[in-house]
Amino acid sequence: MENLLIKSNLIVLIFIFSSFYSQEKKLDSITINNGKYYIYVQEKNDTINRSIEVYKNKNILLSTNKNIIPCRNCGGINGDPYISIEQGENSEFVINMDNNLITFSISNNRVLLVQSKFFNKVENKKSRGKVIVKYIIFSPRNKQYIYLEDYSQEKLERQYQKKVYFN
Repeated sequence: MENLLIKSNLIVLIFIFSSFYSQEKKLDSITINNGKYYIYVQEKNDTINRSIEVYKNKNILLSTNKNIIPCRNCGGINGDPYISIEQGENSEFVINMDNNLITFSISNNRVLLVQSKFFNKVENKKSRGKVIVKYIIFSPRNKQYIYLEDYSQEKLERQYQKKVYFN
């Protein structure tokens, strides 16, 4: 009887412990359109990509994605690549990461990728020590958007128009 009681208590403790560590914690959040939409960035631990969730009126999940925001330790020597999530124009929000700004818009209860802008500093012999910034901007072709839940880097490069320019 005592062994059974010890085993059942151990099972309960394991369940509580695993439940606690499997839950995601909120890292960042914003509201847009006067509190109509809520956007949360969450993580389970330092080695798993973070999730982004978009809610309407705090209780209706519109979309989620776990491919956009890398884990805290995924930036290597550069550190955590995630910087912030910010309100854009109207029903837009921007995910700000190292060298990358990704803009989404909420329309008709769908979350659409509006633009992805990558930038990095380039120095070469032709610049004579002057820092040149290279921009790569991806924007939709013919209003064919990628939805937040379908977003991946591969899909972005395949479906969106790419423009490169230097400052």
